[in-house]
Amino acid sequence: MEKLAELSDIDYRQLSYVELGEVNPTISTASAIAKGLDIPLKDLFDFSQ
Repeated sequence: MEKLAELSDIDYRQLSYVELGEVNPTISTASAIAKGLDIPLKDLFDFSQ
């Protein structure tokens, strides 16, 4: 998670809160996470896979 936070250029705690469901990510945070994962943003929301 620390590496993903670094790759996403977001704070580790913020990523942790998102993962734990304590906060809903903004679109910019979701976009940063997708960038860190090197996937299209839409893939974060494709629940059919």
